[in-house]
Amino acid sequence: MYNPFPYDDPRPVNRPVLGETTVKALTRGGTVKSAAALAGVLAARGKSVIAFDGYTTADFGAIVNLLTQQLHVRGLKVALRDFSVCYRSEAELYDMIDSKLTWDRSIDPTLL
Repeated sequence: MYNPFPYDDPRPVNRPVLGETTVKALTRGGTVKSAAALAGVLAARGKSVIAFDGYTTADFGAIVNLLTQQLHVRGLKVALRDFSVCYRSEAELYDMIDSKLTWDRSIDPTLL
């Protein structure tokens, strides 16, 4: 048995097959190009709520700043909310999930 975190299999079985349109639409990192593309989509939709997901240690500041600039250029108002206000303490998380976990090693020998 392995510890599932961190685990990165460079040979996944289910490799996605992406079409040419999808591949051309992909961007990586916090770039002006990606911020401008996202701002264009958001401007066309009107009011929107967006969220960036990733590790808690990820620095989303660059893309948030670039996106905010691109939205302001298009005349859109931006209200930022820091998601960290939603974080729970270890004790709160424990209280929420402990009763739902299996602590019986005969059922789950590794307690995954």
